[in-house]
Parts: sequence; structure tokens; C-alpha cells
Amino acid sequence: MEDLLLQNWKQSVRDEILALVAKIKAKIIDVYHPSLGNVLISYAPGELFDGVQMLERVLAITGLVVQKEEVQNSEILQQHLTDKSQLIIICTPKYASIVTDQPQIRGVIAEFGTRFPDTLYPLLSMGGFGDTALKIVDKHFLIRSFHGAFSGVGMTPLKTLIDVIIHPSGSQGLGVLPDLLDLEKKDF
Repeated sequence: MEDLLLQNWKQSVRDEILALVAKIKAKIIDVYHPSLGNVLISYAPGELFDGVQMLERVLAITGLVVQKEEVQNSEILQQHLTDKSQLIIICTPKYASIVTDQPQIRGVIAEFGTRFPDTLYPLLSMGGFGDTALKIVDKHFLIRSFHGAFSGVGMTPLKTLIDVIIHPSGSQGLGVLPDLLDLEKKDF
């Protein structure tokens, strides 16, 4: 019974987060009409976790066009990026291993992030900064810790989602969503 109660509690909190994002859309996006981009979420094969799916739902509610794709090779990643304005990378040891085996992927990522400033969002989801994130992106890119979204412990995934993605000034600076919408630089 306790597991069912806890599951219902978590679902209620998830529903409230999605309702909050819908209110943000109605009060900010629908009123001020910031430009909405096309976002690619890149992740390692077999690592489409609940945190990634919740991230996609949050971004899609705002009106951002979101596509999720497994990283395979540099050519396919380059093709997926042709019409994208932002790239979110779910950094895990498996993703880092793929990039280490195929360094051209790192080149595609670096070129995208350099050519289009403030468009690359590496989210360190598993592993460490040095042994995972820095094998995927250069250290001058802002790498946000997103570990909690994949912890599965209590309310930590939802707290991490709010702090890293939604919050205008979370523990790691400007949240990904306000940054994707470029709200900090807009003069409405």
C-alpha cells in the first residue's frame, strides 16, 4: 500500500509541474512571444530514462519543437542538427564511450556549440565531470549536473528537474528552459 501511495504522490507532483509549465506558457510565451526553437535531445542508445522523457514533455508544453535521438555516429548527428537551434546532450558514461570511440561526434558537437553560442546544453546525468562530461564536450561549455533526475530516490528527480530546467535562477544558474527561450537577453 505504501508503494502505491508514494507512486500516487509522485504522479501528483509530476502533474503539478506540468501544470506549472503550462501556466508559464500562458503567462510568458503566449503573451511575449519569445522565439521558440527546435531542440534535439541526444542520448546514448538504451538510455531513454524517465528523466529524459519528463524533460521532453516540459519543453514540448512550452511550444518548443523537441526531437529525441540516440547518438549513433557523427554523420547522423550532423543530419539531425541541420534544422535544430539547440542541442541538449544527456551525458552518461555510455555516451562518453561512444564519443571516445568516434571522436568525430565530439567535433560535430563542438562545432555546433561554437558556431551557435548559447545553444549547447550538456546535462551530466551519470558519471563524473572529468571521466564523462569532458569526454563529450570542452570545458568552456556550461555543464549542468542533472544526476538527480536519474536517481529514482524519492522526489529527487522532480526537484532536479525544477532546479536545473525550470527555475530562473537555480543552484546552477539560469535554468535550461529560461535559457532556451533566451529570456535573460530579451527586452519585452
